[in-house]
Amino acid sequence: MFSKKSEDELKRDTEILVIDDKKIELIRAIEKEGWKIKYLPDLDSYSNQYLKSSHILCIDILGVGKQLKCKDGMELVKNIKTHYPNIKIILYSSTSEHDIFDEILDIVDERIHKDGQPFPFLKAIKTLSANTFDWSSCTKSTYDKFKTEFGVEISYEEFEKKMRKLVEKKKLNNEDVAKILSCGKIGIEIVSVLSKFVE
Repeated sequence: MFSKKSEDELKRDTEILVIDDKKIELIRAIEKEGWKIKYLPDLDSYSNQYLKSSHILCIDILGVGKQLKCKDGMELVKNIKTHYPNIKIILYSSTSEHDIFDEILDIVDERIHKDGQPFPFLKAIKTLSANTFDWSSCTKSTYDKFKTEFGVEISYEEFEKKMRKLVEKKKLNNEDVAKILSCGKIGIEIVSVLSKFVE
């Protein structure tokens, strides 16, 4: 649990969602490499099950967000990050006519020029997947949320140590740990898990 996952484990556990108005060939190339990937031509709801279960989103800038009244993929990204701040997002486009100073570009995890080559996507997916399931990254992200939710003064080192002890003493079951390591959905589940710290 505390050790890094192998690439095969990352491929098994990572849920990827592509949102693009055109089903790109890249999807097949990513699948051929063993990654689990789903596709939507557009997002119909911020409660969409594919979205909620995803660790990584690949979103085209153009042609998406229309169902949710977004002007483009960049606005869609902003809204998704508001709902799910820790879902990793790869924003891509085949054009370079976008404002490089747009604040949205600061909240995405990767930006890729879509030219049909799978390598940049595969590299980004592997990196973001490893970060998603990395104990240190996840405990740091969870620590930030915990401090915000509970306003408790505790250092990250102390927090990480307590988390580790809870796991080692089996006070957190596999389901609890999976919720924490998903690093994204700060809903009732994670708050209830973390409330064990303040009891």
